[in-house]
Amino acid sequence: IALGISTYDPLATAELHQRFPLAMIQAPASALDQRYLEAAESMAATEATLRSIFLQGLLLLEPTEAARRLPQGRSAIEAWSQWCADHALDKLDGAVSIARSFDADYCVIGVESAAQFDRIAEAWSSASPRHAPELAVDTLTIIDPRTWPGKV
Repeated sequence: IALGISTYDPLATAELHQRFPLAMIQAPASALDQRYLEAAESMAATEATLRSIFLQGLLLLEPTEAARRLPQGRSAIEAWSQWCADHALDKLDGAVSIARSFDADYCVIGVESAAQFDRIAEAWSSASPRHAPELAVDTLTIIDPRTWPGKV
């Protein structure tokens, strides 16, 4: 049996990988949470599954609604919205294109309907990977949903 881990902290997982033979990891990664990139360097042979590429749906909301739900993330959300506009991408396509740049093996997404899955799958198959290190945020109260007040 191979050992794997699902984590909220990709960097801590990279440290665990040095001590244990992890065969796979599942980690959050999004336009704002790019910690996976740094962790992936030390786990190149480990199978990786990304999750939360839409940051619990926050990245898909209009900026005013997203900022209302997560006030401490207002400037990061505004930068994200501006990045999408500058690249002529809607938010879904932008989030998927950044996730594709993380070069993981799999991506787990949450959907509410078959039509929503179809739209995401279409975006995934047509997206060109785009790097956007300027969007990365290190503030856990923005990128870690466990720290968010109430339900977003």
